[in-house]
This record gives sequence, structure tokens and C-alpha cells, in this order.
Amino acid sequence: MLADFQQALAALAEVEGRMAMVLAELGLAELVTSIRGVSVVGAAAILAETGNPARFDDAKAVVKHAGLCPRDNASGAFAGKTTISGRGRPLLRLAAWRAVGGALPHNPVFAARYAHLTSRQATGSATARPVPRSPRPCCASCGSSASTGSRGSFRSPAASPARR
Repeated sequence: MLADFQQALAALAEVEGRMAMVLAELGLAELVTSIRGVSVVGAAAILAETGNPARFDDAKAVVKHAGLCPRDNASGAFAGKTTISGRGRPLLRLAAWRAVGGALPHNPVFAARYAHLTSRQATGSATARPVPRSPRPCCASCGSSASTGSRGSFRSPAASPARR
């Protein structure tokens, strides 16, 4: 079993070496290594899944090819959650996710963008603030207001007159 594992590691190292050699032959190895945190192997995987990048008109076309473009889920007055389309090449999305995931802790630009996208601080816009709700009783037995949190005039069932 250990021999199989060592053989798999040797095959992986050989494939990664070939991937790095292809990027070096294309003259892209220096360009890729200039991005902090992105490895040559990660960039080679993205390039392998993308194909010839010259066939795309712009970056939007590559994003659409990967299936990372936004998909609006709305119909009439219904406004649903916007997600990625998911169409396109799933292995390209996986390669991009792995490359950026490895670069996140090492690249200050990626780390700042991640912190911005995942922060839950109010942005000051009208949509970030909660909409005030009108006070309503939380239940029929007590007259408390659910929005204020006060108990109101609660009477226990034993103290109330019995209904017949």
C-alpha cells in the first residue's frame, strides 16, 4: 500500500513538472509567478481547462465559459437570490477556486477583496438597515409588544376568569 502511494506521488510530480514545462514554453511561467500565491501548476490547470484564451473576446467571455457569470432569479415582482449560473466548465471553476484559495492568505489584494465580500458591516445604504416593524402582540394571552420586548400586562390563567 505504501508503494502504491509513493508511485502515485511520483506520477503526480511528473505531471506537475510537465505542466510547469508547458507554461515555461509558452512564456507564461514568469507572468503567473508574478501573482503572489498563485502557483505555476494552478495556472496550468486553469489554462488546460480554458483552452486557447485568444479565442475569447474579453474577460467576460472567459467568466461565462467557466459558468461564473451571475444568474438572476427573478420573475415579475418576485426578486430571488442571484447566484452563479453553473453552466460552463465545472473543472475550470474548480481549478480557479483552488488557485484563488491557495492565493488568499498570501496575496494582499485577494485577502482584501475576500474580507470586503464576507464582511457583515453595514455599508450605510438604505438596504443595509433593517426595516422598522409595527408593534404587534406576540401572542393572544399577553398584551406584550414583540418589537419592544416588554412583557405588558400578563395575567396567569389561574387569575383570569374562567370561560364557560
